[in-house]
Amino acid sequence: MKAVLFLLIGYLLGSIPFGYIISKLFGKNILGVGWKKTSCSNVVKSVGFAPGVVTLLLDFGKGFLAVWLAQIVGLSVIVQMLCGVAAVIGHNWS
Repeated sequence: MKAVLFLLIGYLLGSIPFGYIISKLFGKNILGVGWKKTSCSNVVKSVGFAPGVVTLLLDFGKGFLAVWLAQIVGLSVIVQMLCGVAAVIGHNWS
């Protein structure tokens, strides 16, 4: 049961659209410019290099956090990996 909870947490962490949030802080709607995705590369192209790097670090961090939390509570390595996969799935298909 704990594994399912942490898979859900990984998915939810992955679904946070940092590219959208950061671009909004700079007054742009990233979904309406460039190739209309919240990706780091679109943020770099449409908003700027520094916001793009912040987006990259936050997107990386949410996957790291999902795995790290699973590791802290002592879940198996397989479940830890699945938490990382859940974060990627949440990032791509939220």
